[in-house]
Amino acid sequence: MFLENILYSTQKLGPRQIDKPIILYGGGNLGRMAMDFFDYLCLKVYSVVDIYADRQNSDSFWINKKIKVQAPEDVSIQQKNGSLLVACIVTTPQIALLDRLKAEGWKDVVYFYDVAQNFVNQHPLNNGWFLDELNFIDRDRVRYVYEGWGDLHSRAHYVQMLAWRRLRLELLIEEFPIKADNRFFIPEVTRCLGDDEFFVDAGAYAGTVTHKFVETTGGKYSGIYAFEPDSINFDLMKKALEAVPRVTISSAALFSKKCKMKFSDRFDLASRIDENGNKSVHAMPLDTFHLNASFIKMHLEGGELPALEGSLGTIKQHRPILAITVYHNSDAVWKTPYFLMTNVPKYNFYFREHGWAGTGAVIYGIPKERRAH
Repeated sequence: MFLENILYSTQKLGPRQIDKPIILYGGGNLGRMAMDFFDYLCLKVYSVVDIYADRQNSDSFWINKKIKVQAPEDVSIQQKNGSLLVACIVTTPQIALLDRLKAEGWKDVVYFYDVAQNFVNQHPLNNGWFLDELNFIDRDRVRYVYEGWGDLHSRAHYVQMLAWRRLRLELLIEEFPIKADNRFFIPEVTRCLGDDEFFVDAGAYAGTVTHKFVETTGGKYSGIYAFEPDSINFDLMKKALEAVPRVTISSAALFSKKCKMKFSDRFDLASRIDENGNKSVHAMPLDTFHLNASFIKMHLEGGELPALEGSLGTIKQHRPILAITVYHNSDAVWKTPYFLMTNVPKYNFYFREHGWAGTGAVIYGIPKERRAH
């Protein structure tokens, strides 16, 4: 069984050191995050390459960075031979991407997260890119989780994630495609939504997912409660949601207990609870808010498991639909799904990847009593 080969593999993977001038490939969302990441670490990015260079060069982000984005055909042989090309695209199969770039003459190509892993103690960004060797308990729990998924699609995507993190092996399974455009709102979820849902958006960022929820329900819902502890993101969310009815917003960070915690603030999408954080925030269990939640989405940059621990009373009492991201640390391997499968009875659990190489992975939980509308 292929799963067993993954579980018993002894292959060693590690982060790639930066030993050459950095060039980014991809000027989209991940490329911008990478640019901010290297700026923060005072590591110079010499150039950015993108097939839509003209479009990127008119974007205020790259204009403000004072970087001219190059089209692939404008790159010199010297750049291809002497630079470290950092691939910042996860919307396409990763191995095929690197093979294509090498075929185009790039001598040294690496994935962004393989480089970023060097700096986990200096920057909060972490994407669970590496998976250490598994012990007996790990293997046993992975098997339990694998058998607990509600469909073959989930098992396929789960094994895809494990194979990438453990072996850097990319499985292409045509029957179970990766879809980036329906994260948090897969058909299994949308079929169950009624006209009186109460949506909890934990890690609301700039309110994008809340807007998607309103759009998906056609504006028919009973209420929304959105949490966002990052100071800049909170202001963006507040402005974005000011015209949305029946919304309450909070700057609290969700956790397993009520306390003050360090938080890495003003890091855009990478902001999170972090022992090395630059700010203290109020952390609270979701249970203390006494919300009549019927749909809980969590995207907490690796803080999902303790937040779920602090939400268990709400989940057991109100039995909401769950959509929980699990790609920012090793909790995805078994700890988060095992917690849900052993603590939340009579749910169907699904696993979906919404980006390649394990990125965008989400656990969905649907109460068995919920019926499609």
